[in-house]
Amino acid sequence: MNLAAVDRSFIATNVRRRDVQGPDGASNALCRFEFLEVVVRIGAEKFRSPGLVKTFAEATEKLITEFIMPNFKMDMQW
Repeated sequence: MNLAAVDRSFIATNVRRRDVQGPDGASNALCRFEFLEVVVRIGAEKFRSPGLVKTFAEATEKLITEFIMPNFKMDMQW
């Protein structure tokens, strides 16, 4: 998966309709639910489009378990 595909996923998620006001005016920022949408879109692009999995749920789970969690480091305790 290349950077252009990630950019397309971000742009598709972050698009704003002109008649709808968002919680903030930042055009290059994501809300929490938009971040999750980007994760789902990237999983679909990487695993569902080539036919490696059949559902969005499988694609998202595969992305999280194979790429996100192995690289996650907690710097502080909650």
